Amino acid sequence: MPKKEKKAKKSKKGKKGKKSQKSSSATAVPTAAVKIWESKIEVLEKSRHEYRENAKKLVCQNELLQTQMQHAEKDTVDVLSFLKRQDEQKQGDIRRLEHALNATKQDFNQEIESQMEKHKRELDEVQSQLKSRSHELEMVHHQLKSVMDFQKHKEAMMRQIDLLKDALLHAKKEHKVTLYKLERRFF
Repeated sequence: MPKKEKKAKKSKKGKKGKKSQKSSSATAVPTAAVKIWESKIEVLEKSRHEYRENAKKLVCQNELLQTQMQHAEKDTVDVLSFLKRQDEQKQGDIRRLEHALNATKQDFNQEIESQMEKHKRELDEVQSQLKSRSHELEMVHHQLKSVMDFQKHKEAMMRQIDLLKDALLHAKKEHKVTLYKLERRFF
């Protein structure tokens, strides 16, 4: 409104002689002001109506978003609880498998130890047999060496025996001849 008053002041200063225009313009000014106020009120009513409509839309959207958020939170809680159950189940499986693995390792270690003891006993037995057979082989080798030595000396001994037999036969013959001679002498 201050602008309109300034215009009114200017018109008062500019034209003093026209009073009829002044009275019609004086009634025109309040009518124009009323129209301006009415248009302002109308604009404000439209604005208020649009504001209310927007507020209602925002309330509806807010309720929709709240519902969606609650569903999302519920879904998130459900997913998290499902994942937690799965995690607990997998942890249980891991513990069970670790226990089974440890039991299998113990069984395997016991089996290895028993196999090692068995093989050690078998090795000791084989070494004992080897030692025994080595001793037997040495004895056989010694006997074979004795037999070979005997065979080497056998020919010489056989010759000596043959010589001794010949000598014995010759001695027997001589003995017989001597005995015969003696018998003839005394008989």
